[in-house]
Amino acid sequence: MHNFGQRPRRAALGGYLPQRRRKASQSFETPKLEAFDRLLKSTGDREISTTMAFVQGLNIALRDKQVGPRLVPIVADEARTFGMEGMFRQIGIYAPFGQKYKPVDADQLMYYREDQSGQVLQQGISEPGAMSSWMAAGTSYSVSNVPMLPFYIYYSMFGFQRIGDIAWQAADMRTRGFLLGGTAGRTTLNGEGLQHEDGFSHVVAGGIPNVRSYDPTFGFEVAVVLQHGMQKMLQEQVDEYYYVTLMNENYSHPDMPDGVEDGIIRGLYRFRSSWVSVLGLAIVALLLLLAAIGPKNVALTAEIAEGWQPIFYMPEKAKDVWGDALAAGYAKRDATLPPMDIYAGPALAIGDNVEGMREFIKPHIALYIGGMGAKGKNFYHNVATKYGYGAEADRIQELYLAGDKDGAAKVVPDELVRDISLIGSREFVKERVAAFREAGVTVLNVVPMGATTADRVKLIEELRELV
Repeated sequence: MHNFGQRPRRAALGGYLPQRRRKASQSFETPKLEAFDRLLKSTGDREISTTMAFVQGLNIALRDKQVGPRLVPIVADEARTFGMEGMFRQIGIYAPFGQKYKPVDADQLMYYREDQSGQVLQQGISEPGAMSSWMAAGTSYSVSNVPMLPFYIYYSMFGFQRIGDIAWQAADMRTRGFLLGGTAGRTTLNGEGLQHEDGFSHVVAGGIPNVRSYDPTFGFEVAVVLQHGMQKMLQEQVDEYYYVTLMNENYSHPDMPDGVEDGIIRGLYRFRSSWVSVLGLAIVALLLLLAAIGPKNVALTAEIAEGWQPIFYMPEKAKDVWGDALAAGYAKRDATLPPMDIYAGPALAIGDNVEGMREFIKPHIALYIGGMGAKGKNFYHNVATKYGYGAEADRIQELYLAGDKDGAAKVVPDELVRDISLIGSREFVKERVAAFREAGVTVLNVVPMGATTADRVKLIEELRELV
């Protein structure tokens, strides 16, 4: 016997057979980038992390009348670690029966508030459960014709590296949403063991065709990616999801340069036109940057590339070693190409008593001169020889290939280390910078020798004063 009274309800639910929609019947206009203006400006003396920038951006989006009710923040158990506890009061934690107990933090401003209309999904210590909730919310546009946009933030190791198969499943299901790997970086959580350390999640993410992955350095990059992703997934209904790695380290963030939005989304943009840049803190947009030291490769670099990055660059000897090769390449260079930038990568330490830090560079030099090739087939050995250290290079190679790496490092000449680095007093460094400039170097891609991020940034700032 049929119960025909159920037909209207069944029709409202989409019919008798389950079906998946390619697109929801409704799209939502997402906030423009201007809505995230506070994240596009310099933080000045205030230091924040990219994790904090994400949380600020999410809060801005939550206040949008159209998009806000559609957003689903998800955390497994680390809401306070990621600075999301403010959402407990703002939008509440979803609980089907509301608050049934008095939380232990009830006396705090941002207490653990559960609500039947809450939006935050607090999953407890269950990364697979949180991921499943994320997929359910991210596919609701298809299953239930209710577009949602979930944001699941977690220790980055617990995403692509621990439950990678589920990430593939999410892609197959055409899930839309953001996965946010907090604490990104191989050495971020040393104290908690290797299972917490993310070293290759972007490599894994890159193998999934409809995943867009980003590793932003600055708050404005986070804002651009968030706005772009929301527009693509909620407004244009594109079947992709976004993976963004975040950091808990605090540092100051600059203003967003003009016109870089498209470059951020593509993954490469010119951050600053400057003679001095720092490895890992700036993105320099080069179409082709080649590291070459052999004569033929150097000549080819001068012919076709926008930038050349030699190793162990000694200003006083550079012309003798590479001058002919560079001249041969320049002679064939297309006139439409811009002048080639020359990058040098000296180690940097500034102070009255820092000369001892030159010893830390010697093992690195010994590795290249001694270990990067057999006798007669090592380009780095050849460079050292042309610098006038042939006998020392022979001895370094002999010891290194025999397994005596420490002995090889001790043979590295003090003068060589001094002349290829920027380690010494302010006066010494200033003189060496002038020597690099005079030799034709256009960019110093320095390696600051500081114990902390703040120390390294301070060294860069001090170097800028000397340039």
